[in-house]
Amino acid sequence: MIVEINEIFIAKTPHKSPLEIILPGPEKIKDLMDRLGVKNIGYAIYFVNDVVVDDEFILQNEDKLVLLPIFGGG
Repeated sequence: MIVEINEIFIAKTPHKSPLEIILPGPEKIKDLMDRLGVKNIGYAIYFVNDVVVDDEFILQNEDKLVLLPIFGGG
């Protein structure tokens, strides 16, 4: 699977985006983020195959995950 993570979430990790990952089996987004050491995911919005999902979504190897910070403005 392909994982694109905004730099704000991986600044203090050895990872560079995009990542190509082979999952050993179906895995929740939050579990994958824990395994990768991604921090502050409470401030993230997740897109899987261009659809907004939550961190309980179960990923498959065929998916593309994009992790972006929540934006606000006015």
